[in-house]
Amino acid sequence: MKKVIINSFLLISVFTVYSQTIDQPFSKKMKKDLKIFKEIRVKANSGLYKYRTEAQIDSIYNWANLEIEKSSSYRDFYNIICKLTDFEGSLHNETSLP
Repeated sequence: MKKVIINSFLLISVFTVYSQTIDQPFSKKMKKDLKIFKEIRVKANSGLYKYRTEAQIDSIYNWANLEIEKSSSYRDFYNIICKLTDFEGSLHNETSLP
């Protein structure tokens, strides 16, 4: 019984230390993640420029880069990604949290 309690405590401690919440602060490496996100969208989304011009898409991604500078949590980053996905205009794209 004592071993079970100790193992349970260790497991809870590990989850507490290594788990992330959406409101945790993130590093400024998220700019790189945003760049990768755009590269994937350009390469994989054949309808990216169907509803918006390339200049409009570039403009919203420039806005997103500026917003990341002001952001401090994963929730902020998620909200930026949601705005980008919504702006693209396609109903086939979806952004959601696990």
